[in-house]
Amino acid sequence: YGGAKHGVTMKQMEQGKCDEIPIKDPVVCKEARENFKRAYELTGALGALRNLAYTEKGLGLVASAARHFRDVAREAPKDPRPERQAWAEFAKKEAAELEPRVPHLVVKVVEKLPGLKITLDGEPLKDAAWNTAIDVDPGKHSVHAEAPGRLNFEGSVTIAEKQEKSIAVVLEVDTAPVAADKKAPSKV
Repeated sequence: YGGAKHGVTMKQMEQGKCDEIPIKDPVVCKEARENFKRAYELTGALGALRNLAYTEKGLGLVASAARHFRDVAREAPKDPRPERQAWAEFAKKEAAELEPRVPHLVVKVVEKLPGLKITLDGEPLKDAAWNTAIDVDPGKHSVHAEAPGRLNFEGSVTIAEKQEKSIAVVLEVDTAPVAADKKAPSKV
């Protein structure tokens, strides 16, 4: 994920004006976001992380942007280049400005069942995050839960900037009869 791909991603960011508010082209900026995310995952490059945060800010993904600016603030002092070390201060400022806008979602677990598994937007939600306000980006979020002997739970919630909402996970007992082994009819 070297220079050529980085150049394409930077051109996308410039073309979509992804680091400005309002952005010019959301489609281009969403693609740039995925490319910056992939670049950071593959290389750990601080510049990719910074550009990811700015692109997310432009797209209104305030929780993701704040998290990534905090990551820049934490990683920048470790960079051997002094100009990159200075990024820590602006990243702290950006994260602090975004914090009041970040929505929070509480996934309320009414009954902790053995084998209970919960996902938020398709990603596993650790039980330490249950019944706790979680930073989420504005938009629609889906919750899926399952446990042995219970019917699956499916729910969703739409949340805007600055809001806090909750969704209660309730898994009803599965009362469907267990299918008995079917035997082939015997011939007499």
